[in-house]
Amino acid sequence: MAEIKHLVNRIYCSRSAYYNPKFRENIRFCAPKIDVAVSHLTSILSLKELPLINMAPISGNGGKRTDVASFYTYGFMSFTGSIIIDPRFQLKKLLNVISHEIWHVRQFERKELSFKRDSFGRLEYIIWKDKPYNKANLTSKTSEKNFKEYISQPWEAEAFANEGWLIDEALRVVNPLI
Repeated sequence: MAEIKHLVNRIYCSRSAYYNPKFRENIRFCAPKIDVAVSHLTSILSLKELPLINMAPISGNGGKRTDVASFYTYGFMSFTGSIIIDPRFQLKKLLNVISHEIWHVRQFERKELSFKRDSFGRLEYIIWKDKPYNKANLTSKTSEKNFKEYISQPWEAEAFANEGWLIDEALRVVNPLI
């Protein structure tokens, strides 16, 4: 397991990212602003708990993709959710993806979305509003066809539909800090 460095409140960073000169300045600039935005979004969505934010480089599809900016993980290594964001991206993109991922936090808290895992922690399927969905269609965004399938999944469609006003809220509280 990679070592992590505590940055501010519930914001963490992989040590390899923090000590990488390509990421360090962006991480130092973004972390306090992300903290303010996440606290605000958590409040307006009436979430029970602030999600953990982990800043770590993400490589999707076996390292072939470099445009994957975030994902939300729930219940795999712990019972708390974490939003993992890639420090290669600038603040506005990070706030955009946090706005999307925090909607998934809301879906989990409201028990609209859940994962069914096997005894080894591997994803078997997703349950959306009591309906199971095959995992084969869930995560692959490697082609335009797969991306269209991905964004048409009901939990993703709902998150994409709400990220606009959430990013506006995040920017409203962060802009005075820039």
